[in-house]
This record gives sequence, C-alpha cells and structure tokens, in this order.
Amino acid sequence: MYNDVPKEAIADMEPINPNHVRLFFEPELWRLKDRSEEYLETSKMRSAAVRWTKKGLETSIENDEAMPQDIANLRWDEIQHSLQHCSVIIGLHPDQATEAIVDFAIENQKPFVIVPCCTYSDLFPKRKFPDGRPVKKY
Repeated sequence: MYNDVPKEAIADMEPINPNHVRLFFEPELWRLKDRSEEYLETSKMRSAAVRWTKKGLETSIENDEAMPQDIANLRWDEIQHSLQHCSVIIGLHPDQATEAIVDFAIENQKPFVIVPCCTYSDLFPKRKFPDGRPVKKY
C-alpha cells in the first residue's frame, strides 16, 4: 500500500505532487501555540529573501521585488495541515534544518529520511564518531 491505496490501484493513478511549504523548517512551525501572525510574516520574508545560486545560498530581496506567490499565500491552517497529515518527512541536503527535521519526526511519530550534504563541523563541534573523533567530513 502507498498512502492507504492498494498497490493494484496505484498503476491507474495520476502522480500526486507532495505538499511543499517553502519556509525555513524550524521548531516554531510546529511548536508555536498561538500561531503568531508576526512570526509567520517574518518567516515568509526570510524565506523569500533566500536564493540558491552557484555561490550557494544568498540573501537578497529588493524592496520592489514581489514576494513569490507560493510564499505570500501561505496560511497557518495550510502549514499545520501539511505537518499533521504528512506521511513522511524527507530532508534532501537539509543543512542546518537536519536537527529540526529529526526533532519534528520524533515528536510527531513520523517516519523520516535525511540525505545529508555538508557536515557543518564549525556549527556542530560536539558531533563525534563512535571512537570520539570530531566529524569533519564524510
């Protein structure tokens, strides 16, 4: 079965796009009890300002540049629905979001997979191999 659909029925189905919430994945998304509109607007602005370039992530949003519609239209109820009803959490090169993904999955009893990218050894100096050596590379 896939998402409660019998295998025989899957062959006849159209592909289903996964829900995608284009925000930084951080604990405030699922732990914030009062659903702060101020936090959501700040998070939208942060997410809209980040672009992936050949140099890596760069932050630059011009004052006259419109916020992308997929971010501008996000609402708390949609975010909460996506988080509560997702069947798996997948982190593809999640960088600094790795810990938040694992925390969310454990707290909400969701299966998860992480496909790592960088080790960020400067940000996580306490990460150690079983033999005690610091994690500096794969």
